[in-house]
Amino acid sequence: MIIDQHTLDALTAEAKVSPRLRMNLDLRNSPEDLSQRMLNAFEPGTVLLECNDGPWEPLKEDVLNG
Repeated sequence: MIIDQHTLDALTAEAKVSPRLRMNLDLRNSPEDLSQRMLNAFEPGTVLLECNDGPWEPLKEDVLNG
């Protein structure tokens, strides 16, 4: 699969209208492929959770912005 600007634009457009503001593109070769290869698009406002051996909590803004 070639990931070009059209692919990225289409994935981003899907993420923008998704209730969770995210979308992924399955990069596996077939349903029998047991790998977990995917391209993820996260739009601003997406809630990402992390777990550090405790309860799941939203990531802090400074983590998301680098």
